Amino acid sequence: ATWTGRSLRPLAETLVDVHFFDQDTGIAVGGTSESLRGNAVVLRTTDGGSTWSRVYESVKGSGISGEWGWKISFPSPEVGFVSVEYASNNDGHPAKILKTTDAGVTWTALDVTGSVSRAGLQGIGFRTETEGWASGRGVTSYTADGGNTWTQLLDWAAAEQTDQGGNVLASPAGQLDGAINRIIFVNDSLGVAVGRRVYLLNPASVTGVVQAPGVPDGFVLRDAYPNPFSDHLTVEFDLMEPGPVRIEIVDAVGRTHGVLATGMRTAGLHQITWDGRDENGRRMPSGMYFLLMDFDRSPEVKQVVLIR
Repeated sequence: ATWTGRSLRPLAETLVDVHFFDQDTGIAVGGTSESLRGNAVVLRTTDGGSTWSRVYESVKGSGISGEWGWKISFPSPEVGFVSVEYASNNDGHPAKILKTTDAGVTWTALDVTGSVSRAGLQGIGFRTETEGWASGRGVTSYTADGGNTWTQLLDWAAAEQTDQGGNVLASPAGQLDGAINRIIFVNDSLGVAVGRRVYLLNPASVTGVVQAPGVPDGFVLRDAYPNPFSDHLTVEFDLMEPGPVRIEIVDAVGRTHGVLATGMRTAGLHQITWDGRDENGRRMPSGMYFLLMDFDRSPEVKQVVLIR
């Protein structure tokens, strides 16, 4: 009925998910930057949220411009996992998760071998301390040893059968699509995952597990120029393959002011311009803005400054 809230700066600028063990002890995950250019963080409280401490901050690999914690999964009171999402992954690092074995006091980063995308991971769910799934950016991975080693499920989208109108006729048993955002287990025999569809998981009969290559980088959003700008901004992006593109203008508090590009684009170099106006043709005030590009569900962000 009523809620109270307060800023947790400077511990975190953005928080995404929260998990409480009891009325006093819990964790929250997110990042150190609103602009998606910071590091992933885990915060912990032992007094019901009155005070918090930062118990983990990630170290970004080369070519990764930002990280943040996304979803939390605790199969037991002591052992838990957090998926990590990326902004850019230009050097092709594997996706990673965070793991704790002491109820969130300390955390270790583990690579999800075989899963490579520009945006890391989203959905994560562990049925037990050893058996779990991580997904969300084009490939679903499975571990049976607590995240030390991983295999990839066969690609759901490539294996599904459709009619001439694109309607799904059948999909292979055991497969998850590339947009999985959350995985939860109700009990040992029932799991639920949500992405493009809702899935019921049967852990007793995991099928289609194979070693598979990671998802290739599909695009590069180049640095816009000139930056800062006062009149027109040129935006260039490379597509390695054809696919759906959307580029939005977003301000520092997350409000969208216009769409620069949307729809299918061919492979190759593309160039668009922004004249510093919003979707209604009004001149935007001076300030910091973000070009948010999404290509086939993989995001990329560039920061620009408008000077009037």
